[in-house]
Parts: sequence; C-alpha cells; structure tokens
Amino acid sequence: MIDIPSLIDLTSLKGNETAEDIENLCKKAVNFHTAAVCVYPAFIGDCKKHLDGKSIKIASVVNFPSGNNPLDDTLDEIRKAKADGANEIDVVFPYDKWLHGNKSYAKSYMSFCREVCGDDVIMKCILETGEIKELGLIYDATLDVIAAGAGFVKTSTGKTPVSATYGAAEYMIRAVRDSKVKGIGAKISGGIKTKEQALAYIKIASDIMDDVFIKPATFRFGASSLLDNLINDKDKGF
Repeated sequence: MIDIPSLIDLTSLKGNETAEDIENLCKKAVNFHTAAVCVYPAFIGDCKKHLDGKSIKIASVVNFPSGNNPLDDTLDEIRKAKADGANEIDVVFPYDKWLHGNKSYAKSYMSFCREVCGDDVIMKCILETGEIKELGLIYDATLDVIAAGAGFVKTSTGKTPVSATYGAAEYMIRAVRDSKVKGIGAKISGGIKTKEQALAYIKIASDIMDDVFIKPATFRFGASSLLDNLINDKDKGF
C-alpha cells in the first residue's frame, strides 16, 4: 500500500497563520511523517525550531503568488530563506512574461534563482498550470524550467481559479520524462483533498514514469487538507 502521507508537503499558506498554527502544523508533520512542511518565509525559523533533528524538510515560497516580482527581490528572498533554514524553495515561474513571448527572460529568471539556491537547496518551480492552460504549453514550460535547473516542477500556487488538473499533471510529468534529466521531481498542488484524487495522480505519474518514481525524492503533493481527510478515512488512507 502506498504511504501517501510520506509524499505530502504539508502546507499552510493562507496568509493569516499564527505561531501556534505553525507549531501544530509541524507536530502533525512529525506524527504522520510527511515529506516536508511548506510555509511563508516568515515562519521558516519557527519550523526549524520545531523540526530540529527530524528528517522533515522545510519548504518556503518566493515570487509568490503572482510570479511578477523583480528578480533582485526574489533572489534576496531566496538568500534569506536559505539563511533562515529552508531546505527547499518553491519559486513561482514568471509565467505571464513567458506566455507573452518573453521566454528568454523567464528562463533566465529561473536560472538565476537556481544559482542562488545552490547545491544544498532544492528549487521547485511552480508553473501555475491553471493560468498557462494549454497542455502543449504546459509541456513546453516544464522543459524550459528543467533546462533552467529546476529540481522539481510543481503545478500550482493554489491561489488561482484553476489549480492542478489531471491533464496538466500528465503533460508536466511527460515533459519530466522526455527531458531525460535524471532525478527531476513532480509536485502536484492546488485542490488535492481526497485519497481518490491522490491515487489518481499517483496512477498518472506511475504510468508515465514507473512505480519507482512514486517516492518523496521525486513525487510530492502540496496539500493542506489531504492529510486530515486521509486520517478521517475509515482505513486511515495509508
């Protein structure tokens, strides 16, 4: 049976979190052995304190959620997040620039972000697939960000009307396969709430990449309520 909690980046990005909320998030992550917690930069230090000595990664978001922040601001966000203790940085791809023809700028933006992340921090690139919309373009954007150095590609911020979809996940993961770059991961985020949805995405990924892909190093869910729903499931969901 697939250990779904181990694939979850337990996420709290509502914008009104308290220190107590973050402490509870970390306790839940420890209790159910999630892959990571994902929080706003202001809470990285709190997570580091609560997760000290644990194997759970600390992820944070930059250029979030619009994808339109000036490059220098985003690079400063990454530097600070690293200094505060983040292990993973989820960077929003400048998808609006990319969609309007400035692809070289968008790719260069991500390359600079990758350089600042360095070798000790995983850069996850949030494509915002619900805004890119066309499956062929999602495929192309995925290849571009992998070429720019993304270690993971991620569907969505969860802040747009359309977040992850099965079609977007399929084309994103196909591009991961076709890039032939070893070790690239895929993170499905935005609207994944039920065990049935999670298993459907796992099947898509497994069909494209084989079962060996379904592990925390290469496949994640970005979710806030999925774990609660798994816990409440009759068979505990895992």
